[in-house]
Amino acid sequence: MRESINRLQNLRKAAKFNVTDRIHIEYNATDVLSRAIERYAEHVRNETLAVTLESVKSPTGERVERFSIGEQLLTIGVSRLM
Repeated sequence: MRESINRLQNLRKAAKFNVTDRIHIEYNATDVLSRAIERYAEHVRNETLAVTLESVKSPTGERVERFSIGEQLLTIGVSRLM
């Protein structure tokens, strides 16, 4: 889970969001990773200042990236909330 949060924080930075910006996260992940994200959803939201964390088929946002974490695939889209 730590790696997923780190990827999200780097994605926020790449999108040039302010440190205090609240965000919306959309993600698509392999089953194992998806279950972990769901289990630790509150922690993920708190660490990334996400108001929403939503599992979707095709993530969208101001910045979208696809990652491999070990053998697990994760696609994340982040959007700043106004």
